[in-house]
Amino acid sequence: MSSPRFLLDANCFIEPHNTFYPFCYAPAFWDALIHGHRAGMVFTLDEVEKEITKQVNEVKKWIEHENFPRSFILPTTVETVRKYAEIQKWANEQTNFSPAAKKAFADGLR
Repeated sequence: MSSPRFLLDANCFIEPHNTFYPFCYAPAFWDALIHGHRAGMVFTLDEVEKEITKQVNEVKKWIEHENFPRSFILPTTVETVRKYAEIQKWANEQTNFSPAAKKAFADGLR
């Protein structure tokens, strides 16, 4: 059985930094993301990189740092968009999510 793989959205970087895991207090969190990537488990998309790097903050600096593995960022492909559509369809079919939450989720990659 293969290891699980995780595709992180922008909030997986922005929220930890802005709340409990800023770089100055929790470098192990950020090191763990890189370790997870090197183990073939953690990735993000180029669209997420664009969202993060259009702001000036510590997360942008981290992603743009020379030691950040560029292989962490995958290109958005037709297959990626198909999978996103499947996830979006699933989310919209859930009755326990509010319409506002569904809209926020749908707007996340725009």
